[in-house]
Amino acid sequence: MDDTYLRKIVNEDFAYLQSKWKSEIDEGEIRRSSPILRRFIYEDLLGQAWRANGFKGEPQLKAYSVLNSLSGIPLENVEFASAGGAYTPRVTVQGAMFLNIALTTDQIQAQAQAGPPVPQNITLQGFKDSICIIIDGVKINRSQLIRYVANKMGGVHFDPRRDFNKEKLESVYKLLDQAFKNIEVAGKNSILYEVLAIWTSIVESEDIQRMCRQ
Repeated sequence: MDDTYLRKIVNEDFAYLQSKWKSEIDEGEIRRSSPILRRFIYEDLLGQAWRANGFKGEPQLKAYSVLNSLSGIPLENVEFASAGGAYTPRVTVQGAMFLNIALTTDQIQAQAQAGPPVPQNITLQGFKDSICIIIDGVKINRSQLIRYVANKMGGVHFDPRRDFNKEKLESVYKLLDQAFKNIEVAGKNSILYEVLAIWTSIVESEDIQRMCRQ
């Protein structure tokens, strides 16, 4: 099969994400859309479609960095932090964090000097590998997050098993389980809110919009 059907899949799925964006997206819709995000990011359908359309290099996206939001704060003091940046009609949150210490004067000054979070331009591969959540000091990237929701939490499969002898990723899933059960951001489940932030970065990408208009 040639690339025509690949481009059709990507264009249709991107149009679907666009049609839901900037509406009140509930948690069920985020979960149900995670298979599209898994195909786009983890399975690299966006990259494949980009090349099939004759573009060079990689598409660019904008995303927030959770590490930049933690300027001056050691990771071992981070119980939970997320990059954020998801669009919702009521509020947008960037750099949410819960710490196990009170900040020192120096750390408060470092946070003030860093200023409010701003989105950064990043390649598609960089977006896939970039850290979006930290739980108990452990860094979790966007690819791992999408696979968790799609493969374990009902996007494609629901699988409550965590086999720590089978795969290192299972220990990451256990940490995500903790946040999924206990933490909210902007009135939504914290993990699903971060998936919505990934959705936002894709839909807002001018490169991906241009590709899907071809």
